[in-house]
Amino acid sequence: MNTQKIYLGSLLLGLALFMNSCKDDYSVDIASGPGVTPQATFTPEGDIAIAGSGGSSTIQVVSNMPDSTISAAVDYATNGESWCTTKIVDNKVTLSVAQNTSYSPRAATLKIKAFTLLKTFAVEQDGKDYVIDVTYPYSKNYKINIPSISDFNNAKTNIFAVMDGSQKIAEICLEYINATGMSSRAIVVYGVAARDGNSADYKNGYIAQFIDDSGNVKQSNANGSAASFNYDTDECSYIPILRNYPTINTVYLSTTGVTNKEIAGATELTAQPYYVTDKSGNQYPVVKVGADVWLGSNLRTLKMGDGTDITLVNTPTSNCAVYPRQDTSLDPAVFGYLYYASLVMGGNVANMGASIVDSHNSTWRVSTGGGSNASGIMGTTTDWQRLFQYVGKDQLGAILSKGYNWSGGSAGGFDPSTVTNITGMNIPAAGEIYGNYFALAGDSQAFFVCQGGQGYNFCEADGKAVDQVGVRAWAHNADACSVRLVRVDSHNLQ
Repeated sequence: MNTQKIYLGSLLLGLALFMNSCKDDYSVDIASGPGVTPQATFTPEGDIAIAGSGGSSTIQVVSNMPDSTISAAVDYATNGESWCTTKIVDNKVTLSVAQNTSYSPRAATLKIKAFTLLKTFAVEQDGKDYVIDVTYPYSKNYKINIPSISDFNNAKTNIFAVMDGSQKIAEICLEYINATGMSSRAIVVYGVAARDGNSADYKNGYIAQFIDDSGNVKQSNANGSAASFNYDTDECSYIPILRNYPTINTVYLSTTGVTNKEIAGATELTAQPYYVTDKSGNQYPVVKVGADVWLGSNLRTLKMGDGTDITLVNTPTSNCAVYPRQDTSLDPAVFGYLYYASLVMGGNVANMGASIVDSHNSTWRVSTGGGSNASGIMGTTTDWQRLFQYVGKDQLGAILSKGYNWSGGSAGGFDPSTVTNITGMNIPAAGEIYGNYFALAGDSQAFFVCQGGQGYNFCEADGKAVDQVGVRAWAHNADACSVRLVRVDSHNLQ
């Protein structure tokens, strides 16, 4: 009997020594007693989410093993990282996470052992918050539900406005984001700073949803990223802020910016479609392209800003407005009217701009063009140059509506299959008039007039004007074409 006891004791000792000789980073220097099955519970059990600003999380371990058998370690998703620390006090393991100085999220795995029982926790930390460079002049916090794609489609405008009485709180735009690392339509939320006047803060856009080529919301971990526009160069900087957010349908606005994180007690406001009207009572959609806001359809007013009537005719007649393509059946809400340059010259330039009435107290003007397509240089001096600077070289199709017999031409090399209207500019083939006759085929050209009697062609049957500059200027003081207006926005960044 004594021999059996000695043998059994030697066996247990040998087993303990064997276990210690094979230990990993989470093993402990104590063995359970004979016949004892290690048990442990870990509370809470779920994955650990940490804000970009840093923070901590504590897990309590309840086990039938001594607290001294508890150990912890962290494995990082990216080799070489070290941004977590662990501390064990009694039966509690506290994970501390440092501030994330990057916009990108990061991940790790926390591994806790109680004797031989291993429990793993996924650790995910947000990237740092995007900090705006201005304080919004809000006296309260706001909650806003994002209009859906159906809302935009039904409203037939690309901007919704959020108002608190007479104060504009935000603009929500369905727009084309064209930047390094991103080319997509998106729904973007812009707060309103005092420096923006009646406009919005396009330097600090919050991307709530990305939209695919079929017009559907894309599932993306980049929801919540930032779009920042340079007002001088009309360029967009895309700042990816990767999160594991689902589609963002609700945002909150405060003096410090836009977020999808709930703010308790926020005042809920409803975004409303943004339209403007003209002196004749016609309503127009609006669209944001780059840092500029345009009419979303061709002008069709029959009254100037001072109330002067404009005569509408079907036979080309000087100093009048003419039906598009000389066809009275075409919907003017789509095609607008063609205006003789004599109506958009001199003092009438401002008068035509003043034909638009904006409930947001913004003013509008006839869009400007200019430059030479001979050199193939895109500029930023005029409105049309800025637009083409933004959509990019040879991207005429980004502003043209589908469904027309756009011609490829012979000199410009325009490819009609590239027509996408991804910007939402909705430019139709309305035709143009040279003197007293319609020039070329009315269904294969779009033409816009500018002050000073200069015209700017974008798609002619001969392709001469199809280029990255989007301008072909020559005297047109006896001709008639379509007119687009642009909102006058004064962003004072000083």
